[in-house]
Order: sequence, then C-alpha cells, then structure tokens
Amino acid sequence: MIGRGVAVTTLVMALVPPVLAGGQYEVQDAALVERGACEFELWHVDVRKGGHGTWLAPTCGLAGQQQISVTAGQEHEGGERNAVAGVEWMLVPRSVDEHDLGYGLRLGAEYREESGRVAEFHALFPVSLRLSHAGVMVHGNLGFSHDRDARRRSAMTWGVAGDFPVGFNTTLVAEMSGNSRSGEHPLLQVGPSMALVDGHVVVDLTYGRVLGGDRDEHWAVGFSLAF
Repeated sequence: MIGRGVAVTTLVMALVPPVLAGGQYEVQDAALVERGACEFELWHVDVRKGGHGTWLAPTCGLAGQQQISVTAGQEHEGGERNAVAGVEWMLVPRSVDEHDLGYGLRLGAEYREESGRVAEFHALFPVSLRLSHAGVMVHGNLGFSHDRDARRRSAMTWGVAGDFPVGFNTTLVAEMSGNSRSGEHPLLQVGPSMALVDGHVVVDLTYGRVLGGDRDEHWAVGFSLAF
C-alpha cells in the first residue's frame, strides 16, 4: 500500500484536507521508511462532476527514527489551475513494522499558489495495531489543523482505517476520516493495494465518497516505488 497521508488536495476541500505525502489515503500509519532508503509516490485523483489533480512525493528515512517528505502537485477545476506543495516531518518512537503496537507524531505545512502563502499547518498522532500474523492492521489518527484559507481556521482531525490481506499480494484498505469544521462531512475510501516486484512497487486503486451533503465521489490511482 502507498504510504498513508492526511490528504491529497485543496481541489476538493470538502473531500480532502491538506496535501501531504502519503498518496490518496488520508489515515496515517505508525511506520517509517527505513533509514537511508527512499520511497517515491505518484497519484492522480478524479472527482466525479468536478476537477482532477496529480501529485508526486519523495519520502526518505533519516536517523533517529525520523523521515521527511516533500509533496508537489497540480489541481485543475473549472478551467483553473492551482499548484500546491507540502512538507512533512515524522517521528516514530515505536514502529508497527517492528512491534504489534506503534505510535508516532507528524508535523506538516502546505503552500498554495492560489493564496500565495503557506496556508495550512497541522499536527497528527497516528497509532497502529497489528491484530494478527496474517497482516491485519488497524490505524487511528487524532490531530489538529490550522487552515488560514478556511472559514473556520482551526479544527480537530480524526481518522480510522483497516488493512486486510486478501491473497495474491493484495490488501484491501478501508478508511474513514474527517474534521470538526462545521458543514464538512466524513470521507469514506476503500480499494485494493497490490504489491509487485517483491514489494518494491505498489499500485493502489481507490474509490472515495463523502458521507453527507452532496455525497461527492472520486476515484484515485497511485504508484509507489521503494529504493
């Protein structure tokens, strides 16, 4: 599965909060890219009866149980284009890759061409629990976001997710996420994640739907290369 992230784009602010490394998934896991290794992610989101966007993000593991990610992307909606960029730092004192229970801290910021400034800052606490040796895992997130472009600038964020291996190097991913801003509804995403070339290449296909309001829908495809 492509590394989890708290968001994809400002293209669909009601769908997805800030742009960060982690591909099309919102919910973060408590795991790191290994020290000295890197992961390159590329993903595309197409909103039904709306816009679309494409993003790329390299993530590299650092010493001291840390990693750094940089994200850049282009959003297109209503004939207009908007560039976005994000940077994210993560610390994981206890990784779910090495223990049954993992936890960490993520800090990030987002720049938006549309507003010409660093418009969003956030902090997130991910927790991951391995339920079986078969690879079933659940993840929980609780965080805080300050968006200078939103009507209500500050909000709590949350997310829950599960990873369920189904065979043939494929994992079914399901998650729900949201925030406390008035008028915004939870986002549900689900889809298969397929590991290829001994796990060095991962392909994710995702369907997403807002649970309320206009019930906006989107499709996403992502690729991850580890080296």
